Amino acid sequence: MRGRMKKAILATGLVAGLALTGCAGTSGDAEPEQVSALTVWARGNAIGEGLFSPLVDAWNASHDMQVQLTLVPSSELPAKLGAAAGAGQMPDIVISDIGNLPSLIKQGVLQDIGSKIDSLDYADALSPSAIAQGTDGDARYAVPADVDPSLMYVNTTLLAQAGITQMPTSLDDVEAAAKAVRALGEDSYGFYAAGSCGGCLAFTTDPIVWAGGGDIVDSDGKVTVDTPEMADALSFYRALWEAGTIPSDAPADTGANWANVFAPGNIGIQFNGSSLLSSLKAANVPFDWDVAGIPGPDGDESSFIGGDTFSVSKDAQSVDAAWEFISWALDEKQQVDQYAAKGWLTVRTDLTDNQYTAADLRVKKVNDLIAVGKTPRTPYSGQIFNDPTGPWLATFRDAVFNGTDAEQALKTGQEQIDKLQEG
Repeated sequence: MRGRMKKAILATGLVAGLALTGCAGTSGDAEPEQVSALTVWARGNAIGEGLFSPLVDAWNASHDMQVQLTLVPSSELPAKLGAAAGAGQMPDIVISDIGNLPSLIKQGVLQDIGSKIDSLDYADALSPSAIAQGTDGDARYAVPADVDPSLMYVNTTLLAQAGITQMPTSLDDVEAAAKAVRALGEDSYGFYAAGSCGGCLAFTTDPIVWAGGGDIVDSDGKVTVDTPEMADALSFYRALWEAGTIPSDAPADTGANWANVFAPGNIGIQFNGSSLLSSLKAANVPFDWDVAGIPGPDGDESSFIGGDTFSVSKDAQSVDAAWEFISWALDEKQQVDQYAAKGWLTVRTDLTDNQYTAADLRVKKVNDLIAVGKTPRTPYSGQIFNDPTGPWLATFRDAVFNGTDAEQALKTGQEQIDKLQEG
């Protein structure tokens, strides 16, 4: 191998108060052949470790220009980018949480790569949610790096032991199945949620609202959680908690255990992202499982189309050099061999029916679900939903674990959200 990827998991304690500064435009003038190494920052989660690390390894094994990947804890990446932007030291390529992308665009720290996107023969096949999130007026700042829809995972073996033989299709079904599984014994739990991970909870709660006919973000990017549909969603979680179907340590989970709790086989139902699909298949778990969209109160389903995007930062050495790596990652060979073959969803709609996804009906379900899911667009996503001290997490915990009436908790939370949006 001509060089190995350099990875670092950055420690906590990053300065959070620095504002993102700078403006989009051209920065680096180096020709691609003059760039010896590209720097890339991504979230240090299951996707970062399981998809982007091997992807960069594959690039480094076959290219002289090396890529140095730094994986940053998800909750710290926005602050790290802010500090780097203020110092003029952003990485060449930012792999951003799709929800945080509008904020980065608003702050002017990314470069318009619209002409690069147009040069792709398959530009129209790129995941539409990522393109939409990365578009501001006539400028386009991002292409999809991975597609991660939120799903309902069901341990069908465990549910069958509890006498449940049909996939749940409504919130009432989920609650009934969770209680039945819990009745199997002290080591079996019907449901799991990472109770101290605001981003995780928004990712899996918003679809309940959508499936119930409500919404969270309007066309202007304003966030409203004080709705009957959200009150129903939080009351659903509260009922599961009160019934003892959720493990007692779940409220403290910041997301660190979120991706690991389903594989041991003692959780009946979990709402999680498609990255879990890949890890379950790779682990060849000793039980049967299935997936579906996240249900609403009356049988409809939806999904939060999450994931990450590739963008070129304002401080990049060379847009052309950065695009060389990005376009390579989007190429059919990588999308099939590095994505689909390893259980990840492709980011191109023209490649969803490859030999790997066609062999698993669960993956086909997920690809079909992408067409009906949503990606809310707001520049306040990080402050409201992802910040561990933000109003969304406090509202969820107040209503679900502390027992405050859901409507009252949402009213209080909305007041805090409005202050952020008005500030």
